[in-house]
Amino acid sequence: MGETALNTTIAAFTKSLNDRTDLNGVKQHGKTLYDCLIKPLEEKGEWQKNNIKNLVIAADRTINYIPIAALHDGKQFLIERYTTSNILNAGLTDVTDRLPKDPTILGLGISDSLDGLSALPNVETELNAIVRTPTNPKGLYPGTLSFNQNATPTQLKTQLKQNYNILHIATHGEFNPIEPNESFLLFSSGKPGKGDRYTINRIDEQQEALRRIHLVVLSACQSASGKSATTGIEIQGLSAAFVRDRAKSVIASLWNVDDSSTAVLMQQFYKNLATGMTKAQALQNAQRQFIETKLTAKDSLPRAGGRRSIPGQPPVDSYIHPYYWAPFILIGNSQ
Repeated sequence: MGETALNTTIAAFTKSLNDRTDLNGVKQHGKTLYDCLIKPLEEKGEWQKNNIKNLVIAADRTINYIPIAALHDGKQFLIERYTTSNILNAGLTDVTDRLPKDPTILGLGISDSLDGLSALPNVETELNAIVRTPTNPKGLYPGTLSFNQNATPTQLKTQLKQNYNILHIATHGEFNPIEPNESFLLFSSGKPGKGDRYTINRIDEQQEALRRIHLVVLSACQSASGKSATTGIEIQGLSAAFVRDRAKSVIASLWNVDDSSTAVLMQQFYKNLATGMTKAQALQNAQRQFIETKLTAKDSLPRAGGRRSIPGQPPVDSYIHPYYWAPFILIGNSQ
């Protein structure tokens, strides 16, 4: 397949991924990309001979737009057979150090509407299920939580001086392909309804502190992707700012994620980590549970108040469509 045809197929694939009524289109375009990118390597026989179960992708240009987990071999999605992770640079990726068995978490979340952006009502449920504090004893791992007006850049800077293993940020985020350094995560300014854009330049200032972090989870909109660039070079976006010569790994999203399904996926991801799975295995398992309908919209009923109704889409009963489970990619150390 030539470059032009490849780019056309990738564009069709990403379009179908964002149409929650078009599962057949996802499988069709995913099969075309699988046949081009994965099948020729599998057919050499080395993967089967060596019992390969983990794929590490060093993507380039428009291939960055592809959630490899959602490629389809005609029978099943790739994530049903392999764990997948991405790397920015093999020489700068520590693949040996593993996340501690009992990690501590720093969690910051914005559920309120700030600067006119939509509220994210499931953020508090998501983080409360993950982070255990004196006032929230049901969380999986011990740590510190800051919500809304307390989730400020100053609070992040102060808390990063402590020895946390995981940094989990649940808020809006946006990558700007025209002015990359203006890309941001949205924190609170400390004033009701007013946000503070935490740009890449400000992330850079925390380089030393971030080196103590084993995993950054950006449970946010477009934290790996961008607005409108077409070359693919921008896709690593905000995620790269956290992981390049800093934190060992980051989980980020390729497109605007669904608030309700994200809360369910993140809770399952952390439950999987608690069983001893690697980060790649924990993400794979959560995604497979969506595919196998072991986790559905019913699991988010206490959070969403009923069946999800999205403008232009039918009410959601299932999270089987890759729109819900495929946007999150793991970059860096997958252990």
